[in-house]
Amino acid sequence: ASSPEESPLPPAIVPLPDQSYPRSMSGLPRGATLERRPEVNGAIQTDDNRPQFWLLRWVPGVEDAAGVRRTVCLAATLGGAQGEHRCFPLHVHKCRHSLSAGDTLESVAVQYKADWLQLHHANPNLPSLNPDKTHHGLLVRLGVTYKVRPGEDLPHIAQKFLVEPTHLGFVNPELVAPTQVSYSPGTAGDVTQLDLVIALRRRVMTGENISVPLHAVDGAPWSGTVTEQCTPGPSTLPPSYCPAAPTLQRAALPPGCCSESTHQPLSRCGAGGWGECRYDTDGVMACHAFQCQEPPHPFVAKATWTGPRRELRVTVGQTIDAGQEIRLSVPRSAALRLSPSLPPLPEVDAAVPLPERMWDPVAGAAVASELCVVLPLCHRDLDCAFGTDCALRVDRHDATRQ
Repeated sequence: ASSPEESPLPPAIVPLPDQSYPRSMSGLPRGATLERRPEVNGAIQTDDNRPQFWLLRWVPGVEDAAGVRRTVCLAATLGGAQGEHRCFPLHVHKCRHSLSAGDTLESVAVQYKADWLQLHHANPNLPSLNPDKTHHGLLVRLGVTYKVRPGEDLPHIAQKFLVEPTHLGFVNPELVAPTQVSYSPGTAGDVTQLDLVIALRRRVMTGENISVPLHAVDGAPWSGTVTEQCTPGPSTLPPSYCPAAPTLQRAALPPGCCSESTHQPLSRCGAGGWGECRYDTDGVMACHAFQCQEPPHPFVAKATWTGPRRELRVTVGQTIDAGQEIRLSVPRSAALRLSPSLPPLPEVDAAVPLPERMWDPVAGAAVASELCVVLPLCHRDLDCAFGTDCALRVDRHDATRQ
């Protein structure tokens, strides 16, 4: 390697975002740091030290225990030129928690919305019976791991283990996608455009549906294409939908059409009231609907509003990797309105379907999907060998239980 005098930039280790998995802007897991160690064996490191020692530090959070196998790729650089690179696999074990300094069973249980007794029963080999006496670095069980079988869904597995589906989603973060939602306009009762940013924690395959709960939104069932973003531009509804008939009475018009005899300029029109009555270039009043000018979304096949369930179902049209974000806009033509009785939430948790297999970038293939189940403390129908496995007691005379 050249000397420091010949190189304007000191040697360094840098992450490679395009080769790491899941991809991120920094190339490192969220919260991870990569820095040169200031000293090694008591000796201060300088730019001309050979070799150099760098430290990648990462403490996974609850949301990182998603069963997603990671790779972090790093490259050595000198003078800005890239040299050798290597990729390192990182795997956060399902249903395990590494104790940090100051951790107790109670403090860990709070992180996972559990009771410390659940963790105590799941770890029969703890070095101390005192839940406040723990050892730094000790790997404790949260519960049991369960391999998903073909055809099973989350409610079925929750019923099998006598737990709540919502808690299964919490301790298995790959099943939840944090979603940011903005509403335009944000006035109660108005037809609104929805802009969503869905952060995925696992690879979502073509044809899978992501369900976004929007309890402050009302509207009749709807299904249609969406765009990555929406820049509304006025366009006239086609004559086949809304014929120019200025002499017709309002009752004789198709839903949402305009008539000079019954409507004023800028009156709402369109099936959901998302457009405005305006005069066209021929001087005839017509409904100008604010449609998105962008092309259809490249990764989303369609979006469906379920109506009474107040849920937006996003159908994936092309595989999207873990760590990626889906940005999409639901146009005002979907005729969705903000409820006057409930405040709109800027952040919600979307539900990702339960996968039978998960992508392993190290193996380059899909592997069996596992769920973490924090077992209930006790139940008359539950027979558990804590720390190992769990099964239901089945009454031979009760066919429904079988």
